[in-house]
Amino acid sequence: MISLYNACLILYALCNIAKAFKKGSRLFELLGFKLPAIIPAKKKRLWLHAVSVGEVKAAAPLIEKLRDYDLVVSTTTETGQKIAKALYPKASAHFLLPLDFSWTMRKLINRIQPSVLVLSESDLWFNLLTECKRTGARCILVNGKMSERSLNRFRLIPFFTSRLLSQLDQLCVQNKLYASRFKELGVPEDKISITGNLKFDMRPKSLTKEELSTLKARLGIQGQPVITFGSTHRGEEKLFLPVIEQLLTTIPRIKIFLCPRHPDRAEEIKQLLSQHQLTFSLYSDLRTAKEKIILVDQMGALKPCIELSDIAIIAGSYERGIGGHNILEPLYFATPVIFGPHMDAQQELCDLVLGKKAGIQIDHSSLYQTITELLADSKRQKEYIQKGKELLKELSGSSDKTLKSIKSFVKKEIS
Repeated sequence: MISLYNACLILYALCNIAKAFKKGSRLFELLGFKLPAIIPAKKKRLWLHAVSVGEVKAAAPLIEKLRDYDLVVSTTTETGQKIAKALYPKASAHFLLPLDFSWTMRKLINRIQPSVLVLSESDLWFNLLTECKRTGARCILVNGKMSERSLNRFRLIPFFTSRLLSQLDQLCVQNKLYASRFKELGVPEDKISITGNLKFDMRPKSLTKEELSTLKARLGIQGQPVITFGSTHRGEEKLFLPVIEQLLTTIPRIKIFLCPRHPDRAEEIKQLLSQHQLTFSLYSDLRTAKEKIILVDQMGALKPCIELSDIAIIAGSYERGIGGHNILEPLYFATPVIFGPHMDAQQELCDLVLGKKAGIQIDHSSLYQTITELLADSKRQKEYIQKGKELLKELSGSSDKTLKSIKSFVKKEIS
């Protein structure tokens, strides 16, 4: 079976080699020709593997509690690796995980010599797990999830699935649904713990009073209503611009942040704003950020925009096929949140927020009326803010639950 699995990986590599060259990916790392240089650890080593940015960030509250381990971090994507270096600067190594060839994983694991392998969410690799178990390392899945699509795929190859999942010592999963799916695939119940979503323990850093004051002065905010249209995708701006035009007409002093999910789309959105004869400032331009519409053309600017806002509309949910984004983020900043009807990829968040009445889900045709009514009703705004705080308090603690679940595999004293 291992030979067949390796053959499939070789075929995959051949099919994607041109794509890897085109994107400038570190091909030699992916193929295992260039392994990370790692010095022997003076204490037990924990290896965290996460796919990309979201998974890397989600693991941070847990890894902070495991600081007594020597840490190495691998990711599947280069963007994930950049975030890993920023979040875990003291790690002994940050590297791109090579393709899961058995010979590559054997060399890599002999070099790393992990005591514990922590996999985040759903990135399970057969040879990675096999070779870790060969050396006696404990293999733990944290923040585990199992989509319906993945479940159906695993069902098609039960002989492979059972061997893959049997190598996990403990599975800390986000909710009952994911737990039931792992059980259906043959994972014993005593290996599964429902510990919640680690992402709920992530607390975005707020700006200081001085930073807020400076940013307000730079952006020309002087007590007027502020609205953020955040994480917008192609097609959604066209839905929002008529709403923005109405808001500008009826609330002359309003300030609006337009934050595309991918800031490199700024040129495209500039043209769209010009077509509507809407003047705007660029967030990156310190000299002219005084217009009523500010087009955010920088990474990392969404959070401060939300923090400055009276209402945040989180997009990615107004066009089919995107699936929605993190609608909890505004709640951390005590900002009422509005989102659209297409939350397929964030259904759990949607259910939590609506169940607690901590946010508003509406179609784009109702946006103008809902925004103006909410701006005019300070009592209602405070109710949403309070419900948001209550929800965040209920959702916190996943990292502690996860640590408790895996404590039998963690031998060091945790501070």
